[in-house]
Amino acid sequence: MDLSQIFQVTLSNDHLEATLNLIEGSESNLIDLSKENHAEQIILDFLSEEQANFGINEKLIKNIIEHPNEIEWPLTIAEGMPPVNGNDGYIQYQVDVEVKMDLSQSERIDFKEVIKIPKAEAGDLLAVIIPPTPGESGTTVSNDEIEPKPGSWPQLKPGKGVKYVEEERSYYAIDNGQISMNFKQIQVLPLYEVSESLNLKTGNIDFNGSVVIKGDIPEGFSVKARGDITVYGLVEAADLTAGGSVYVREGISGLGKGFIKAGVDIHIRNVNQGQLSSGRSIQVNQSIFHSQVSAKEEVVCQKGHIIGGSVSAGQKIVCRDVGNRMHTSTNIYLGENKEARDRRRYLENEIESLEDQLQKLEQIGQSLKQKQNVRDLNAKEKAILLKQEKSIDQTKLLLDDLKNEFSEIDLGEQVEEFIKLSAHGIIYPNTEIFAGKYSKKILREEKYISVVFIENDFTISSL
Repeated sequence: MDLSQIFQVTLSNDHLEATLNLIEGSESNLIDLSKENHAEQIILDFLSEEQANFGINEKLIKNIIEHPNEIEWPLTIAEGMPPVNGNDGYIQYQVDVEVKMDLSQSERIDFKEVIKIPKAEAGDLLAVIIPPTPGESGTTVSNDEIEPKPGSWPQLKPGKGVKYVEEERSYYAIDNGQISMNFKQIQVLPLYEVSESLNLKTGNIDFNGSVVIKGDIPEGFSVKARGDITVYGLVEAADLTAGGSVYVREGISGLGKGFIKAGVDIHIRNVNQGQLSSGRSIQVNQSIFHSQVSAKEEVVCQKGHIIGGSVSAGQKIVCRDVGNRMHTSTNIYLGENKEARDRRRYLENEIESLEDQLQKLEQIGQSLKQKQNVRDLNAKEKAILLKQEKSIDQTKLLLDDLKNEFSEIDLGEQVEEFIKLSAHGIIYPNTEIFAGKYSKKILREEKYISVVFIENDFTISSL
C-alpha cells in the first residue's frame, strides 16, 4: 500500500516539527490501512521515508489506526528537541567597584552622607570571569543534531594598575589606588586627595588618576581627572571633567557657567543653573533648577523637581514634578539631546543658505560664459569670473562638510522606538517634550503619568 496516496508529511522550516495530513478523498484508503496487520509499523516506516523518525507521537499513530473516522487533521505527528543555548559569561567582582553615598542619619534631618571610595592595594583580587556555557544540542525530527548557540564571553579590559591572569581568568591590582570603572575597562588609578576647598594655593587640578576634594570647588576653578572625581562639598561656577564618574555630595550652583562632564555617571544632590553631561546616567538626589542636563541613557531625579532649562536622556527620565505652578518653560528631550537638535537645525539652515548661494554663483558664471562666447571679457569681468569659480569650489567643499555632519547627526541620533518620561507628581503646563522631529506641549496639569514615545507618537498613561 502506497501511503503517499493517503498522507502528506510537512516538516517545519526548522525541522523541529512534522505535520501529518490526510489527503482529500483518501478516507476509504485510511480505513483499509487501519485493517492491515502491523499498520502502526507501516505508518512509522512511511514517516521515516519522509524524514520524520525522531520524536514520533506513537499514541497519535495508535489513535489513527483505532479511530480513523474521529481524527481531526492535520496532526503534529513528531516534535524535535530544540537546542538549549548557552548562558553568557559574566564578571564576578570580588570588591565593591562603585562609590557609595550612604545616609548616616535621616535624610529629612541633615542629609549627612558618608562617601565610601572603592580602593585597592597591589595584589588584591578585583574580579573573576565566569565563563559562558556551551549549551545543549537539539535534535530535528529527522534525527539530525542542532548545534546550540554558545554563550558569549564578557568583555572587560585590564586598564592602568590592573593585570589579567589568563590561567585564572582573574584581574589583580598591581598598584595602590582607587578602583575606577570606565565601561568595558577596570582600572586602579592613583588617588589625588585635597583635604580642603580648592583655593589659590591648590590651584586647578589636572590628574591622570582619580581626584577626591574634601571641600568645595569655588567659581573659576577647574578639575580634570582620567578616573573619577569625588567632591565632598559644593561645586560653584567651576568646570569638572572626568573620564570615569563624578560624585558631588552637596550639588552644583553653577550661575549658568558651571559645567560637569563625566565619561560614565554623575551622582549629585542638587543641580542649580548648571550644565551636566554624562556618557551613561545622571542621578540627582533632590532637584534640577534652570539647568542643561544631558545623559546618554537616563536621568533619575525621583524625589525632586525639574524646573526650567532642559533635560535630555537617550532612554528614560524619572522625576517627581516637571515645571511649576508659575508655568516656567521646561524642555524635556527624549532620545536626541538638546545640543544635537539645535545643531541639526543650524545645519539645516546653513545647508539651505549655501545651496541658495551656490545657485546664484552658478547663474553669475553662466551669464559671464554666455558673454564670453560672443566676445572677449574685459579685465573686470575676467576677475569676476575667476572669483566666481573659486567661490563655487569653496562653497561646494563647505556644503559637502555640512551635509556629511548632518548625515552623521541624523544617523547617530535616531530616536529609539520606546523612550519614557515618568513623573510621580505633576507635569505642569508650558512643559514641552521632544523626540527627534516630534514634540508635545503640555497644556494642563498631568498627575502621576508616564509619557512614552512609541511609533512616532507620544502616549500618556497613568503610573
